[in-house]
Amino acid sequence: MVISAETKTASSSSQEVTDKIVIEKLSVAYSDGTESLKEISLAIPDRAVTVLFGPAGGGKSTLLRTMNRLNDLADVVRLSGHVWLDSVDILDPLIDVISLRRRVGIVFTRAVVLPMTIRQNLTYGLELAGERSRRHLDEVV
Repeated sequence: MVISAETKTASSSSQEVTDKIVIEKLSVAYSDGTESLKEISLAIPDRAVTVLFGPAGGGKSTLLRTMNRLNDLADVVRLSGHVWLDSVDILDPLIDVISLRRRVGIVFTRAVVLPMTIRQNLTYGLELAGERSRRHLDEVV
């Protein structure tokens, strides 16, 4: 399995490039025995556009879902390693995933349905943004 990453930053000799996200020896395995990632290490600079590319089934989506903790909702049986965002390990079980997901977004090439009810999928974005009114959420659905 090979995942390649390409990062583009604005070039300026006066700016120091710092790593915003650092992934260290990240491994992810699913309940069906599939080991999607094996000891992946990667540094992503601040204020950069980073593109992950590779073959289907290569672990790109697993890596992205791990970075914003959507894999908490999946059938992951083993997760090891570290993902640091601004020097905080976001895989720490005590991290507030709602706050994390406000900072770490994913743009998929096709719609992704989360492993939740249809209603939860429809209201997830509003709830993530802080909407708590059951009446308003019901109107949206």
